Amino acid sequence: MMPSPSPPPRLIVHRRPDTLSWQARIAIVLGVVLVLAAWGWLRSAETRALASMDPDLRRELFSRSRAEAETLCARPELADECRRRLEFLERFPECDASCRALVARHLRHPVR
Repeated sequence: MMPSPSPPPRLIVHRRPDTLSWQARIAIVLGVVLVLAAWGWLRSAETRALASMDPDLRRELFSRSRAEAETLCARPELADECRRRLEFLERFPECDASCRALVARHLRHPVR
């Protein structure tokens, strides 16, 4: 009589959890919030700098920037530079209705 073969050894398998732990979820959410806050703060730095300028200097810079933007935007081949100048011009507190009309005329904001 032959000895019976021994059963194959059992493999121990550790399954990873299907979901993230609550600590990992909180860390991810906090990371996203911090990145968005930093992005927003850096994006508004130019506006804060303009607002803190001496009003007379800011008005002079605004009038020069507006004249440059009007000159640049008259030339279609300078559309990228025109867009940058108009975006800068929008940040001034002095950008009144005529300024916003100039910006709207040259910047095409997508509409859904």
